[in-house]
Amino acid sequence: MSGSGSNEEPLTVAGCRFWQFPTFADQRGNLTVADFATMSFPVRRVFYISQVPEGQTRANHAQRESKELLLAITGTVSVLIDDGRSRQSIVLWRRNVGLLIAPKTWCSLSHFSKDAVLAVFASHPYDVADQVADYDEFLSISVGNSQRL
Repeated sequence: MSGSGSNEEPLTVAGCRFWQFPTFADQRGNLTVADFATMSFPVRRVFYISQVPEGQTRANHAQRESKELLLAITGTVSVLIDDGRSRQSIVLWRRNVGLLIAPKTWCSLSHFSKDAVLAVFASHPYDVADQVADYDEFLSISVGNSQRL
């Protein structure tokens, strides 16, 4: 499934796309479902980022193999994604629209609102060796990156 985030223009970063979580609304409120069976990759890990101090950034790296899906549970978060050729900034704010990030995509998280809680669904268990934290090294592995989710 794909949907739209806060930006109206299409995503230009290779392998990244929006992911629409089904939401059911009635007089009792909204129920949004993260059904792992329908995701484009098997979810092996879920973690949350919250209470990020003003002016701080998170991530600032790429994953060699892991795919990630970012979802702003509350508040807003700016996500800078970069495939080595194209760079785009997205503001996540919809509770039912996440951002799928392909492997070998640089990701930087910033401008967290005070109430921001960002859920991250990952395709692999945590492994520091999967992270590329040096931008020049990232550029050397991202050239020709055409992985799709």
